[in-house]
Amino acid sequence: PRIRVPLLAVVAVVFLVGIVADVVWVPLMAHHPLVLAWISGRLGHLLLAATRVAFWPFAVAMAARCLLSGVSSFAWGRLEGEARFERLAAASGLFARPERVVPVLSRIGWPLLVVYPTIPVSAALGATGASAAVFGAALVTGAAVRVALATAASRLLGHQLSSVVEALSNRQWIFVAAGAGLVAWHFVRVRQRSRAAPRR
Repeated sequence: PRIRVPLLAVVAVVFLVGIVADVVWVPLMAHHPLVLAWISGRLGHLLLAATRVAFWPFAVAMAARCLLSGVSSFAWGRLEGEARFERLAAASGLFARPERVVPVLSRIGWPLLVVYPTIPVSAALGATGASAAVFGAALVTGAAVRVALATAASRLLGHQLSSVVEALSNRQWIFVAAGAGLVAWHFVRVRQRSRAAPRR
């Protein structure tokens, strides 16, 4: 279907801006925390960003990012189907053994989605034919839980978290270099996994 390409483009953009956030999260947290809430799905980043942003803008940004990522990934997985998604996951190095991982995610993906909504989990649930209604409920619950956790932490530990933000900001370029190194290492590992995967 024609919608496959736009869906894949949305998933790719969300994934790529998440990588950018992994590299420059400290400068963004220090100077543009709301931008970090829009582009990063990592709860640790969001806990620190929540101390520097008003509740409603933060909640909207965080929830919108979570829902956009989840819905587009689920829809893309549904279009691909389980067999094709497993082949794509193997070829791209997304999972070490997709023929084992994908069926497991179809069974445990719901609680995992609530606490850790990611592109691979959402796509795997879509590919295995999971209920769209149940997926939507789990995704919305997950977004609400993450907003509540980040907000509660910022209220209860605001002073301590602000101190952490200040300390990180003073060494932000060290963290940028470290983030870039970790991202590069991750892509090398994924490439190695992709080459080692059996061709089907």
